[in-house]
Amino acid sequence: MSELFGLILIYLTFAGGLVAIVASILATPRRGEIISGATIALSWIVLILFFLVPDTTVLGLNLDDYSRFFSTVFLLVTTFAVISMWGEDRGLLMGLSVASTGGMIAVAASTDLLTILVALKTSEAPLLLAIALGKESSSKEAAMKYFILTLIGAGFLVYGMALLGAITGSFNLVMIAQQLTAVSAESLLGLIFVFVGLAIELAVVPFHIWMPDAYQGSYPPIAAILSSGSKKASFAAAFKILIIATPLLRPYWGNLFLYFSLLTMTFGNLLALVQTNVRRMLAYSSIAQAGYIMMAFAGASIVLPFDPALAQQNLAGGLLHIINHSVLTSTLFIAAKIGSQFLGENIEDWKGTAYRSLPLALSISIMLFSLAGIPLLGGFFSKLYLFRAVLEAGLPWLALAAFINSALSLGYYARWAGYMFTGSASPRSPIRSKSSLIVYAGAVLTVFLGVEPRPILALCLSAASSLLI
Repeated sequence: MSELFGLILIYLTFAGGLVAIVASILATPRRGEIISGATIALSWIVLILFFLVPDTTVLGLNLDDYSRFFSTVFLLVTTFAVISMWGEDRGLLMGLSVASTGGMIAVAASTDLLTILVALKTSEAPLLLAIALGKESSSKEAAMKYFILTLIGAGFLVYGMALLGAITGSFNLVMIAQQLTAVSAESLLGLIFVFVGLAIELAVVPFHIWMPDAYQGSYPPIAAILSSGSKKASFAAAFKILIIATPLLRPYWGNLFLYFSLLTMTFGNLLALVQTNVRRMLAYSSIAQAGYIMMAFAGASIVLPFDPALAQQNLAGGLLHIINHSVLTSTLFIAAKIGSQFLGENIEDWKGTAYRSLPLALSISIMLFSLAGIPLLGGFFSKLYLFRAVLEAGLPWLALAAFINSALSLGYYARWAGYMFTGSASPRSPIRSKSSLIVYAGAVLTVFLGVEPRPILALCLSAASSLLI
């Protein structure tokens, strides 16, 4: 029984979230808040115990370091969001967020295509409701766009998975790899449909059109989960499907990710440069960061047959950037929530923030410069590790393009930081928000991940190894 803590974690988060939803509707939002908070606290205890037990497979779920890694990411992001909503009578949104986390964890643990699809949609349905229930003026429009695009993505995934299942006679990832012994028109068509479905989920350019509006129209803590939880669950699914199930087709999906990575990071950064709205800028920044993570697929696809160790480094680089980006973007969306309450929606509204809350301005600046890849911060180390792995894999021009894009991104990150330390603050009353604690925590984490990245890097390497077995 002790080895099933990973399974318990999935059931606990999903069931706890559902109970919180029911309590918020039938009793009071405060009751939902308490249940959500208690579920998160218990989940962290179960996650710690999950790290202490051996790997196991049960009910079609692999409870290994890969699922441990993503469980940590998802639970951390949801914890940030739940704490930032505490005391605002948003028990329903908190319950939906916690329930979504259970689906995300199930995605990372799944061993077959059908379970991945069901878990992915289970994680997205509560977030769709959370977006629609938001009080923002464009929340309904954002929810509709998110619904339509994810529905289209699901259609492509279903058709692609059906083709792969029909060719191989199985939906199990390992069985598909064993039965897929020759490249055929049907297998390539299945791969294309799966790739398009995943590209929509990941907001890969040009399938990104839903993302900026969905993020801007969402309540910021929900946008934090969308960008740092749901989107990362899609990456968890992509790694599993492509690395485990379709190694024979790696030259094809490797080339797809190679060019779409370049397109996504460049397009995302260029559009982020011209944004004036904070949340919209963070949305395009998130698109660009997805382009960096996609480099891991391109690098691994080249060296996987003859150098598994280097393939592991490429995959670990992608995973390391996933956790860094999750910490940074989730806390920056919560910072945007503070801005909406005290300052405004636009970047210029942050002028003089340092005069009203110097710790807040410093913390946000640290995280912005980490996203840009400034040394001694978490984002710098993850980019350095990933770019070097891609370079060693034989893609120097892709690594160079990523470096140029990182330099380009400094323009809009530094602009936000610059506004906070220039101009006069009006009014001069201090900014006091409990959500500031989350922003401070994010800054501390990104410094720690930059100064002492070895523990999380070891977990990333072990998680990547689980994919290559």
